[in-house]
Amino acid sequence: MKNEIELKLEFPTDKQLIVHFKGRHLDVIHFKLPKVEIDGKQLFKSVFSDSKTLQLFRNFQNQEKNKLLIINTHQSAILSLPWECLYDPQTTYLCHDITIRRSLVTQPLIAKVGDSPPNFFGRSRELWQIEKAFIQEDRRSFTITGVEGQGKTYLALEAAQWLSRTGLFNKICYIDYATFFGVDVVGFALRALSKKFEKELENITDVAEILQQIPTLLIFDNMETVPPTLRQELLETAKQLSKNCRILLTSDEPENNEHSLSLSGLLENDAIGYFKHLLKLPPAQQVERENLLKLFKQVNFHPLSMNIVAIPLKKQRPLTELAKSLETWLAQLSDNPLWATLITSLEGFTIELEREGLFYWLPKIKISLTIETLHLLPFFGVFQGGAFEPDLLSQPKIDKKQWQALRLALESAGLIKIEHLPNFKVSYIRFHPSLAPILWKCLSPAQQKKLFSNYQFRYAQLAGYMFSEEGDSTTEVHTLVRQDLPNLLHAVYGALDARRMGADKFAKNIDLFLNLFLYKRDSAALNERIKKKGSGSYQA
Repeated sequence: MKNEIELKLEFPTDKQLIVHFKGRHLDVIHFKLPKVEIDGKQLFKSVFSDSKTLQLFRNFQNQEKNKLLIINTHQSAILSLPWECLYDPQTTYLCHDITIRRSLVTQPLIAKVGDSPPNFFGRSRELWQIEKAFIQEDRRSFTITGVEGQGKTYLALEAAQWLSRTGLFNKICYIDYATFFGVDVVGFALRALSKKFEKELENITDVAEILQQIPTLLIFDNMETVPPTLRQELLETAKQLSKNCRILLTSDEPENNEHSLSLSGLLENDAIGYFKHLLKLPPAQQVERENLLKLFKQVNFHPLSMNIVAIPLKKQRPLTELAKSLETWLAQLSDNPLWATLITSLEGFTIELEREGLFYWLPKIKISLTIETLHLLPFFGVFQGGAFEPDLLSQPKIDKKQWQALRLALESAGLIKIEHLPNFKVSYIRFHPSLAPILWKCLSPAQQKKLFSNYQFRYAQLAGYMFSEEGDSTTEVHTLVRQDLPNLLHAVYGALDARRMGADKFAKNIDLFLNLFLYKRDSAALNERIKKKGSGSYQA
């Protein structure tokens, strides 16, 4: 950033501090690293403990330029202190008008985390709690909890990025259980770890051996999607692995782990900063802070909901009209507030499309989402984590142009991601973990039953086709089945439960691929269900 003024705190050791400002630096002063939990006021007092360092800080604080406070050290314990919570008793929290940057003097070569959010707002205190747990308290595992859309994944990935930069970890392994299927919960992790380490890991002993050699953080994300009976098995595995690495879990509730934090809505200043970022790209209307805070309060400062309500505001929908509509929908749908927020924000969403064919030279066509289209959206709730676009649109008959508008709106809200697979003409639509559950709740039991039946029939047809094509288009077929296996298994177990005609054949077609992919436990479980001829139930 241009015109920055810097104040640098340099820690040659964990007991020494040198303060630099405008080419001037003071003599080395004594610094005592706290052994117990320290708050922002205590940290400020321990750093600016004498009159000279305090005067330098006052000179820095009085600058009108962009102010940058740099913490420069090779000590992870110092970097992990709550610098974002630094509090000057004579003013306020420093983070309100000072940018804080940590800098590691000697940084080891580390693996890139990947898939980390490009922007991170708020949660400074929570980020410090994770750092403190792993570095100062030497915890082996930690759990981030909270309802869907609170930003558990973003916080976990940001913590991973930061702890890598401080040198605590050389490798980050991210395992997303939102895409979990079947019964082999440990095998799912082994496959992800084998890919990350570029080595075939057949069992937990193999994993433990490699973790002894490389400082590693394992992130088990979206644990709440794992059925309870399997979750306990995974937790036992995580406990075993934590002897040789650190474990960071995210779930909707604590996973038998006393070391955890629960996320709630953003703080007011963090919410305003986040929302300003969401409105950064044009068009964006100017809105008063107090009116924004009233809108945020309606959704309890919930990050995903704030992301959703940003869509109509960028389209110049008046905030007061949006707030009034949201109040009405929240009253009608009090048991499903995310759906109320979504339908409020998408109603009337408009895009412009180029004309096709002979009329390409005419002005663009304006397409606005209708309430009829929005009422078809819950039919997407049957899909497990996403679907290929033609399969997604096979249930609700959405007009092609309406779908273009809906797809853009959902993508803008962060509720879907468009994935393009090699050699595939159609896209795969990946869901946010919150999307399918909130949509499924909108349907009546009768609607759910009919929809699930149609879903089973379509995937039974797909499985039969893939079985017949396996020898001629092996690569493409295997890619398709691996990508859509959560839907295939959800459909086949549902068909077996309902004792549908042809369910056995459907299951055997799927079993071919389970064996080819060496998913032995999933194959055994499916064959056991075939023998029982649909008795019992399947939890997904």
